Amino acid sequence: MSIDAPWKLLAAAGLGFCGLVAAAVPLAAPPAQGAGPAPAPVETPAASQAPQVQGPADPALAQLVAALGAQGVHVDPAAGALWIPVRIEVRDELLEYLLVGPAGATHESLFSTPVRASVLNAALLALGVQPGRNATWRARDPKPTEEELRAGMAPYEVTLPAGDGLELTVVWRQEDELFRFRVEDLLRNLLTGASMQRHSWIYLGSRMLPPDPRKPGSTKTEPAAEQFAADVYQNLINVSFFSEGYTLLSAALPECVEQTIWLPNAWLIPQRGAEVALFFSRGKLREIPPSLSEGIPRIASADRDGRRVGEPPAPAPPGPASTGPAQTGPAPGAQPPGGKPKDGR
Repeated sequence: MSIDAPWKLLAAAGLGFCGLVAAAVPLAAPPAQGAGPAPAPVETPAASQAPQVQGPADPALAQLVAALGAQGVHVDPAAGALWIPVRIEVRDELLEYLLVGPAGATHESLFSTPVRASVLNAALLALGVQPGRNATWRARDPKPTEEELRAGMAPYEVTLPAGDGLELTVVWRQEDELFRFRVEDLLRNLLTGASMQRHSWIYLGSRMLPPDPRKPGSTKTEPAAEQFAADVYQNLINVSFFSEGYTLLSAALPECVEQTIWLPNAWLIPQRGAEVALFFSRGKLREIPPSLSEGIPRIASADRDGRRVGEPPAPAPPGPASTGPAQTGPAPGAQPPGGKPKDGR
C-alpha cells in the first residue's frame, strides 16, 4: 500500500475530511519488502490507569471520532481501542475467516458486520497502526515423509505475517453481566484439540486494486477509480492465510497455513444471528474504557439456548443496544482466486 493510500480509502468510505485525518493521524510508509520484522506494538496502559477524559481534546480528532461513530465504529484513540457491531454467522462449520461483510464469505466466517471495510480501516489508522507484511509459504523440498508428517512436521515452510498487531476481544451484555472473551478462545484448533493460541492479529491494511478498464464510464483519458480490495471482496479478517493480502487483518500462527482445522467454540458462542461487539485494541484490554462502554450489544438469555436453533433471535431486553450503519449497496462478492495451500496432513 502506498503512503497516500489511506486518504484514497477515506474517500472510498465517504469520509470527506482527508485533510482533517491527515492532521489527526500520523502515518509512515510500510516496511520495504525484505526488510527486517516491523517493531512490535507498544502495550497501552490499562483503562483504569489511563487518564479518563470526556473525549479527544484535538478538534480534528474529535470530528474524526464523531464521523466514524456515525458509521457504526466506536473509537477512542487515547485508549488505543475501538469496537464495531458484529453478527454471529457460523457455529458448527469450518472457518477460514473471522470477520466478513454482508457480501463476503459468510458461510465460512465466525462474524459479519455491516460496517464498511474502508471505514473500519480508517478507524484502525486512527489508532496509529501501520501496514505490515502478509504471510508467505512454500512447499518443503524435499517433501516430508509420511513418518515426518505423522510426527507433526508441516508440509510447508511458513514466514509469518509481521508488523503492528491488535488484540481482538468479543464482548456482549446478558442480563446484569458483561461477557468478554479473547477471540482466540472462541476458535477451536482441530490439530491440537485446544482453542487457538492467543496472539496479536497483524494489521495488513488490504490494498488498492487497479482501475478496471471494463467498468462503465471508464475511458482512456479518465479511467475508473482504484478500488479498495476489502470493500470489493468484503473479507475483512482471515484465520487461514491468503497470499493476496486483501484483508485488513490476519491471524499470525504457523498452523494458520491450514484451511481445514478451525471451528467455532460453540460452547461459548451465542446462537447464530445474535449481535455482539468486536473490540480491537493496541494493547491488553484489561477493562472496557468508559468511553466505549455505551451501546455494547445486549442479548437475551434465550440466544444462548441451543434448543432455539432455527428460530429468529429473541428480542433483546430493554437496555443500550448497538446498530451498525445501513448497507448502501453490496459490493461484488466474488472470492479472490486461490491463494492457499491445501491441508497436507
